Amino acid sequence: MRLYEYEGKELFAKFNIPIPEGRLAASSREVEAIATEWNKPIVLKSQVLTGGRGKAGGVKVVENTYDAKAVAEKLFEMKIKGFPVEK
Repeated sequence: MRLYEYEGKELFAKFNIPIPEGRLAASSREVEAIATEWNKPIVLKSQVLTGGRGKAGGVKVVENTYDAKAVAEKLFEMKIKGFPVEK
């Protein structure tokens, strides 16, 4: 079975397994809105159906809204092991 991380978290939540707070975004504008709402450092994690996304640069910690939007724009342009980042 192949699942995106967010899909796995949704399954965990259905069975009351604790998961860290998170939101799914499909654009840099959505990331910017979430970062503005949360107003704290966040981790942007590319959702791709392959391992190694962290080593490939698909996971980034950002400190503020401006950085969140800029980093998200770069992430959405990436392909990780041939998989485009769409979320």
